Amino acid sequence: MIKLIIRKLHKPVYEKRLVVLGQLIGEELSSGDSLLDVGCGGGQLGLYLKDHYGVDASGAEVEPRDGCAIPVTEMSGTSLPFDDDSYDYVSVADVLHHEWNEDLLLLECKRVARKGVIVKDHLLGAPLAIARISFIDWLANIGYDIECLYRYRSADGWHELFKRCGLKVRGEKRSIELYPFGMNWLFGNRLQYFAILTK
Repeated sequence: MIKLIIRKLHKPVYEKRLVVLGQLIGEELSSGDSLLDVGCGGGQLGLYLKDHYGVDASGAEVEPRDGCAIPVTEMSGTSLPFDDDSYDYVSVADVLHHEWNEDLLLLECKRVARKGVIVKDHLLGAPLAIARISFIDWLANIGYDIECLYRYRSADGWHELFKRCGLKVRGEKRSIELYPFGMNWLFGNRLQYFAILTK
């Protein structure tokens, strides 16, 4: 019951996030591009990109949800069941900080992507960043029984990870107004990170 209430309270936050993130990604893609959304949840991001930008979106999930809004394939751990260069782009939105081995998952994303990998995640550096990110991370995931590891990266930390995986930053944003008015000063802006990566 409590989880259901939290999910309902989180709905307007998620809806705003969906539009902002959808626009960020959509502006980087071309109509007809194929996209694999790793950790797609209910598939709403992929559906938004399909409807507004003409992207051919599919998802991958460890535990696919019933009624997913886009075609979804079950994945095992950090392994993606696709051939090399199967998709133009692969996105991982607020997924890497939930993985025990971020390198392995990011390398899989790189392997499957022809043109690039899109990363949206959290960013350290602002005052009390760990406490603020940890709270919003817990709130966003408790309703879905998703484990939170409470491990986050600075911009330098992200760049080190990308370098280890042989990926180059084509563009990035280190501040995003991701949430409804009144929430960004506490949980958005400099706590949010977005990067477009190429091989």
